[in-house]
Amino acid sequence: MPKLSEEFRENRKEISDNLGTLNSSELEALIQKDSQYLSDTTNEMRKLLDANASLKKQYEQTSNELREQELLLERLNELKSQYSSDIDRLEFIVNGEKNKMTFPQNLIFPYCESTLNPRQHKTYILTEKLEIEKTEQSLKELQEVIMFNIKQKEKLQLIFSYLVIFL
Repeated sequence: MPKLSEEFRENRKEISDNLGTLNSSELEALIQKDSQYLSDTTNEMRKLLDANASLKKQYEQTSNELREQELLLERLNELKSQYSSDIDRLEFIVNGEKNKMTFPQNLIFPYCESTLNPRQHKTYILTEKLEIEKTEQSLKELQEVIMFNIKQKEKLQLIFSYLVIFL
């Protein structure tokens, strides 16, 4: 492009310096050359503007995808925290049930010394353990999804950083 610019200046100078001495065909050839230069420059600028518009569109799209990915990761991490809390709660219940079984059963009422029926208490330990396993499996799957999304976010950040450089 600088070469064309130099040629354009030389043509303009030649036209202005030799305007009176040039015949019409020489003058027309110089003007045609200048017109071609302007046309080529205009086409080059259009291509650059189109490329810039495309880069801007990619930048905006990547920026939006990156924000969505960050929001998704934030929500997935909140869900992970909820699963961890659920596991802790369920383990607390199971441990309470287990410890409750170790206490001796009172068969005589302490105030009137009448006999009490032995407690017929259902235990939910097995159900709670199954629920813990199910929640732990969900947590494991969620962690895999989080890792996948972290990799996706890193890819988007890399693309975004390249787009920032070009814009």
